[in-house]
Amino acid sequence: MTLTVASLRMWTASNYVAVHEYFTSNAVDNWKYSQFFRSLGDQDVGQAEEIWRDSLTKLQQRPETPRYVHAACQHHLDGVKALEGGLELLALPEDHSDHTGTGGATTGSTVSKRPIVLSGPSGAGKSTLLKRLFADYPDRFGFSVSHTTRRPRDQEQDGVHYNFVDLEMFQKGIREKEFVEWAKFSDNHYGTTFQAIRSVNDQGKICILDIDMQGVKQVKETNLNPYYISIQPPSIEELEVRLRGRGSEMEDAIQKRLAAAQEELDYAKEEGVYDEIIINGDFETAYAQLKAFIDKGE
Repeated sequence: MTLTVASLRMWTASNYVAVHEYFTSNAVDNWKYSQFFRSLGDQDVGQAEEIWRDSLTKLQQRPETPRYVHAACQHHLDGVKALEGGLELLALPEDHSDHTGTGGATTGSTVSKRPIVLSGPSGAGKSTLLKRLFADYPDRFGFSVSHTTRRPRDQEQDGVHYNFVDLEMFQKGIREKEFVEWAKFSDNHYGTTFQAIRSVNDQGKICILDIDMQGVKQVKETNLNPYYISIQPPSIEELEVRLRGRGSEMEDAIQKRLAAAQEELDYAKEEGVYDEIIINGDFETAYAQLKAFIDKGE
């Protein structure tokens, strides 16, 4: 089989979290990490494979490295070499359950299914759609729990709806490049970490990210390669009715959300930004469209 730039890029995009974890969490030189992606940009497949192989060799020379890391990284290299342009990444071997360390953690770093980014204005109905989707398919999808510095609302649980952290901890995560995306809105910070995505993938589920427009733009700068779905209200007027119906925000906050919503809706009109746009006027219709797109994507 022939290794091509397109196939290697496709593999890297499908396995971005694995590549990131391999080059960073396992103490491989960060310079190699940047050089690997630079090789893809320069269309130098040979150099990219050489960097991967050299880093793998050094990693395997460390006796303290868990056995499952060796197996996982070797599998990734085998996957690269076995690719042919246009083919999907080869699935994990049947005996992947053997690739575990003393703690029993699975390799889990492989992202064999594309994540899904669900985006839309606050009040568009994303949370309600996701709640139904997870209830119908608990073993198929997983939610990337975002971090935020805002206070929990009534009924919100830490670690379930959000990871609620203070500003100091959030800023530490930014400095240490733990976030796939993050943004600040109404004096509060929101963000998705690489670890949040890994946690979903470790369960063998498709990871779903619920993020705003700024988050979408940041994710597009990575190699995560998800499907992008925009959830929209029928109109700005309807969105305002929904936001006021919550009864949880002051007038100033509502106006800020409406302004941000208009900007996000305008952004969604740009060609190629989203793979699917769903107008959530009738819940059942919107949910059926969401399911149909996801089924088609898989």
